[in-house]
Amino acid sequence: MAFITVQNLRAVTPGVEPESLLPGQIAFNEPDRIMYVGDGSGLKTPYTGTPVQGIAGLGWFSVPLSPESLEYIFLVNPAYYGQQPADQNYLKWDATLGHLVWVPANAIQSAVIYITSNAAVSIASGATTSSKITSALGLNPQVNDTVIVSGDPGDLYEGYYGFIGAEWAFISHYAWPIALNVRYDNTASGMAATTVQAAITELFTLASSKLSLSGGTMTGDIEFYSGQPVNAGSY
Repeated sequence: MAFITVQNLRAVTPGVEPESLLPGQIAFNEPDRIMYVGDGSGLKTPYTGTPVQGIAGLGWFSVPLSPESLEYIFLVNPAYYGQQPADQNYLKWDATLGHLVWVPANAIQSAVIYITSNAAVSIASGATTSSKITSALGLNPQVNDTVIVSGDPGDLYEGYYGFIGAEWAFISHYAWPIALNVRYDNTASGMAATTVQAAITELFTLASSKLSLSGGTMTGDIEFYSGQPVNAGSY
């Protein structure tokens, strides 16, 4: 049996990105452990930030291939290092280990849990999310402090943050979406609904007005496409 060896496009210099990729084509930056996938767009979309203009039809998006690639955006769960939390444990940054660890509540009694809202952070002054949260709280946070920014799923600042080093670091989202919370884009449909729940209700009302729930008469013809099966069921 014959075998072939396929070597994808690759870079061995950190930070190097492909100028363009064909749709479906992939490339790798080996030291950064990042994969690039051609998506047929005209944008180069890094997982770390804002898309930039590329070549029409030859754009790509990137995907990290290791947890370390995400360390400066997301904090790694201590479970990745084999540590599971006990009841009422808190997350604490361990400078020696270089990652978060679970610690008993009495080990960080000086830490404070703050609560603010997405609305408050949105209007607060500051150039970064961290500075806006601090401004919204109106205080000087200390290392190991945490804050819950309340809001609906999809809100820009909603989430749970820990004060690590000199800034608030995002830890996780806490708001689980329900249909009433999830926004609905009614631009194409022309409906008045602005949430998924409202859209479902509006569609149900519209359907109910067009077709009776029982009885009634259909006045138009039913059109079938060629070869479409019609199953009359069993008896």
